[in-house]
Order: sequence, then structure tokens, then C-alpha cells
Amino acid sequence: MKNNHMELLRSRWNVRRAKHRIPNKDGVVIYHCYDEQKNYSWWDDFGFFINGIYHVVWWVHPRMRYLDECKDLAHNEVQHLYPKSGLASDWLSKDDPIWKKQGKSRKKVVGYKISQNDSRSQRKLWYDEFKKASERYKTTSDIVVHPSIKTEWLNYGKGIALCYPVELRNEQEITEFALKLKESIKTGVPLEMTGTYSKDDFLEEKPKWEMTK
Repeated sequence: MKNNHMELLRSRWNVRRAKHRIPNKDGVVIYHCYDEQKNYSWWDDFGFFINGIYHVVWWVHPRMRYLDECKDLAHNEVQHLYPKSGLASDWLSKDDPIWKKQGKSRKKVVGYKISQNDSRSQRKLWYDEFKKASERYKTTSDIVVHPSIKTEWLNYGKGIALCYPVELRNEQEITEFALKLKESIKTGVPLEMTGTYSKDDFLEEKPKWEMTK
């Protein structure tokens, strides 16, 4: 017996496949251009089809996850310094975040709305303290990032949130890794989820980041 819900989703996937997903010659959908060669990578989006179902991958390198978590700690530490708006909501109210699009399918908080009555000096104090706390946590925190994978069904296919230690700096590297991940899903043999990222890795890499700017 057919599953009506899955049949409906499959019809939507086929429509989106025809309109919005154009794989390269190896069957991988590449979202971004890579004109500038980089030594390190941070995050990316790519996709592929398995049995007609589109799989979109939201990938981050553990170094990116580490820095984001350090910023979260810094936010929590200095949030009491953030200017309060005239509303009865705190600075983390759902009405306050300013979102910036990253890639095709995700967004990130880059700031918070404030009222006209908040002083510039108070905002500057908060930001300066946030920067200090963020830099401090990068070199002193006990955060250890492990590889992880999480999947979810979407109205156009399947989403895969993946934190994995691999450098994806150009279309060739993305294609090779995408095919490896695709084969892992098809065969049921999971990726080897080993390796961690901590302040020791950050301290080792940071000078090299500066040299490549």
C-alpha cells in the first residue's frame, strides 16, 4: 500500500529537482563559487540525490563550531551589559535578533535590535566587553567539539547537519567528500566520526590563519 504522505513529498521533491537543483557531472549540487584558493575552510552547503530524493548537507568544520560556542559563552557572560529596549522584553527576546543569511538554507544571529533611547556608549561598552570575552574563551575554554551528524525530513527532501573535520575549499574537494557521504548513506556504513577540536587546535592554527590573510 502506498503511503500518501510520502507520495506527496516525493512529488514535491521532483518539482524542486527540476526547477532548482542542477548537479555537476558527478551528481553533486554545488551552491557557491570558489575563485579564491584558501588554506582553511569553515562551512559550506551542497547536495545530491539518492533514489530521487534530494539530500541537502549543511556542513561546518569543528573549528567553526568551536568559535561559535566560544562566542555563545561570551554572549552569556556580558549580556547584562547590553542596552535594554523600551519594551518589556530582554535582549534575547525573539523579537530582537537580527539575522544574516548564510548559504542557501541557513541563517545566523549577527546582532540585536535596540531602541532609539539606548546610548551609543552603552552599546560600545557591551561590544568591547563581548570581544574581550570572546577572545579570552578562544584560548582558555574547556570546549571540545566532536564530529556529529543530524538528519531531518524537509518538505523538499532530507536535511543533513554535519560537523566533520575535513577541508572543503573548492568544488573538487566538496565533490569528493559529497560522493563519500552519499556512498555512506546508501550502504549504511557510517563515516568515521573521530577527532576533536579544542583550544589547543585553535592555538596551533591561529598563527597560520593570520599568515594567509
